[in-house]
Amino acid sequence: MQYSRNRQDTQEAFRLRGARRPGGSPAGPQGRRPAPRTDFLHRVYPIERQRAFSLRLMDMLGMDRNCCAIAETEHPFTNGFNKWDVRITTHYHERDV
Repeated sequence: MQYSRNRQDTQEAFRLRGARRPGGSPAGPQGRRPAPRTDFLHRVYPIERQRAFSLRLMDMLGMDRNCCAIAETEHPFTNGFNKWDVRITTHYHERDV
């Protein structure tokens, strides 16, 4: 099978593929995707809800709370001394999730 490197053939191939760009992304009206939403980046997320989310995430991951703990600190890190002892630390910020 022969492949053409001709620009016209390439444009025709995109047209036949349903106006898709390389990588399979659909082209918008002007060949661009709409800008992603960013409004959620500037919301206030109460610290209590962040704590509740962290605990729920630990449950979803199947972490045994008898063998691990989550605590707040100025400099977050996760440290595992052995496979049964995991300590998760975090620092909550209302405007930075």
